Amino acid sequence: MGQDASEETGREWGRELTRSIGQNVRRYRQNLGWSAQDLSNETKRRGYPIPRSTIANIEVRPKNTIALQEAIVLADSLGVSLATLLYSPYEPNQRVAVTPVWELPTYKAWPALSHKRSPEGGDLNQPAEEVRLAAQKLNGARVNLRTTQAELEKERAKSLMQSREEESDMQLQARVHELEWLAERVEVLSQLEREAAARLAALGVEPWPLTEHQYPAPPAGLSDFWTLPNG
Repeated sequence: MGQDASEETGREWGRELTRSIGQNVRRYRQNLGWSAQDLSNETKRRGYPIPRSTIANIEVRPKNTIALQEAIVLADSLGVSLATLLYSPYEPNQRVAVTPVWELPTYKAWPALSHKRSPEGGDLNQPAEEVRLAAQKLNGARVNLRTTQAELEKERAKSLMQSREEESDMQLQARVHELEWLAERVEVLSQLEREAAARLAALGVEPWPLTEHQYPAPPAGLSDFWTLPNG
């Protein structure tokens, strides 16, 4: 790669990284229900005031670069890690450019910012494994919850279509008991999902959003869900 091409690759990486930071600043600010001025006030409380106009430019009209001080203070003000600001949303089956010439699976990109490593990055394996396992637990919890929710909705629909005259009292009681059991299981699985998301967040990784294909109706099963890469 010639010098001009190398420089352009570096500039494009910088532009893409800055765009990603701007999008995430906007997303997490809106998640908190804050205006740009609210976020500006938070940065002022942290001793490094960032004007509202600067925040607006970072979000929608990003430059090729963003000051490290701004990124750190914005992340702290929003209550997220710097890695979250850089690499969200977390996509387990994708790779991100940590530098213009160094790509990593996203589950390794997070610890790349917080762990000492060799130039080859081999010593990221252990912290990356912690992220991978936590992500797997969250995915498993979501699979179980969505599958049970689908089963509950299916039973509710069946109950509405079933004529009361066609069921004996015993059958009706059994159906009510089944619906109650499924509803209780949904509550338990919802709590397990929240706990799994909290474990992943404790590692500095923002739990990723689900997409439509990640809600298979039984008996589609686990094969319809993504799996984490081994690389």
